Amino acid sequence: MCLRSDRPNEYPAVNIGTDIVNQVVNASLPPATPAGSVNSMQIIMVLAAVIWLVGIALLLGYSVVSYLKLLDRVRTATLVDGHVFESDRVTTPFVYGFTRPRIVIPVGLRNNELTYILEHELTHIRRRDYLIKPFAFLVLTLHWFNPLMWISFMLMSKDMEMSCDESVLRKLGNRAKAGYSRSLLAFSVKRGRPLSGSPLAFGESSIHARINNILNYKKPKVGAVAAACVISVIFMVGFTANPAGKQEGSVDQPGKLASVWANALVSRDGPPAIR
Repeated sequence: MCLRSDRPNEYPAVNIGTDIVNQVVNASLPPATPAGSVNSMQIIMVLAAVIWLVGIALLLGYSVVSYLKLLDRVRTATLVDGHVFESDRVTTPFVYGFTRPRIVIPVGLRNNELTYILEHELTHIRRRDYLIKPFAFLVLTLHWFNPLMWISFMLMSKDMEMSCDESVLRKLGNRAKAGYSRSLLAFSVKRGRPLSGSPLAFGESSIHARINNILNYKKPKVGAVAAACVISVIFMVGFTANPAGKQEGSVDQPGKLASVWANALVSRDGPPAIR
């Protein structure tokens, strides 16, 4: 048995070797439904959607499991003061929590290290970084297939930490540069696996760049800050403002140009002059 038709998409037919039987059978066959035929692009889109959802599930699962493990590690942490906790099961200070952020520090910190660390983590809390970073991680999870999103997330984390470092130096002064850099380097060596998208660890990322930034940090002048703000506002206004309108009568839309040529083809008099 085989299929035979001049237009098989519209008139399906069979051939079993006998014309009389073929005519009877073919007359009883229903017409084909082109809309129900297999489309290769549909298959590709379905596979792409499945891969995308699997990637989201894997990243979310990894983040949730990592966060649950972190909660188990700090379950026995003891309260030191306010929202500062101390634990012998952590090797680096960090902030965690969404509604009531807490600072967890390892046991045995020296007073000078404690000053730098608490100021750094309190800056994260004041700026709501414990909410901003999880939100950025969620956006990254939805766009995990885009390499630019991974680069943006890493650069955002780096800038977030550097900004807190600079805030500490502005408050404690240049005399804190050496001790702050040593503390940062010491905790970066002690840290284990990278934490998930939520916790903000003291020595979490870009240690070499952060130490260079600390040692070379100079308090910006008021004039330079004001000039940068003005330039930023100018660029924002320039990029968001609507462009100037076209002159009246000019062909500024593709649809209008197509209509002109269509009328010319119908009339067969050639395209009219575009004014």
